[in-house]
Amino acid sequence: MRLFGRRVVLQFASSTGAGKSFEGIHVDFRVTMTMDPTPNQAEITAYNLSADTIALCQAPGAIVRLLVGYEDDATGVPMMIFQGNPTPGGCKSTREGETRKLKIEASDGGTAYRESTISVGYAGPTQLRVILDAALAQMGLPSGYLADIPDRELPRGFSATGPARDVLSRLAAMVGAQWTIRDGAVQLIGRGQTSGETAQVFSAAAGNLIGSPSAKDDGIEVKALIAPTLRPGKLFRLIAEQYSGDYRAEKVVFEGSNYGQSFYVTATGSRL
Repeated sequence: MRLFGRRVVLQFASSTGAGKSFEGIHVDFRVTMTMDPTPNQAEITAYNLSADTIALCQAPGAIVRLLVGYEDDATGVPMMIFQGNPTPGGCKSTREGETRKLKIEASDGGTAYRESTISVGYAGPTQLRVILDAALAQMGLPSGYLADIPDRELPRGFSATGPARDVLSRLAAMVGAQWTIRDGAVQLIGRGQTSGETAQVFSAAAGNLIGSPSAKDDGIEVKALIAPTLRPGKLFRLIAEQYSGDYRAEKVVFEGSNYGQSFYVTATGSRL
């Protein structure tokens, strides 16, 4: 039985596309996302999965997806809060009596982040966007939201060879932006800017705040009922007795269980 109308769906896919999807099994999770290039992380524990499913999780190139939601949402459809690759050795099966536990540690775009290399070279005047597009293509991940790149020409060209993460960090710095991997795609957001998506609203009237927001040195921390679409770089609007305003999410942590008490999101935001 799911508690409080919670829905949690855990999916596994192989490099060939074959996969499995589970809903109703006991799942505990913690997903941590930031604006840093370092991949977002997930810690998931699933109970009493079959040996075949565990083998699928442990196979090279495996993909793990986690979707959550509530039965009384407008759509009633769980939404993805994480997609990524298990870290090396990150799918471990143990037994406690009759219970089999699969502990998964995974990172969003982790394989590409660890292994992808880039080699770009332009001898003459070249538009910065051309170089960025070439670098993204070589990384092997799709492009998500990309900030408006200045129409800037590099008169002496550009060359770089090495880990994709280092080259992208260099290019992002040249346009005053930050890059991250979000839901399996590369996104680029200007420093102090947002992704342009519709704001997530947290308020007493919406009934989604948990406790009182707390001020931080450079912004606010909010704990709320789980909001699956919230991501670092996205705008959220806080309407509370002591604190109200618009903030850019800098860190987002989803933590919960469909058989436990927790089913929350904690967002740390910088004031806009």
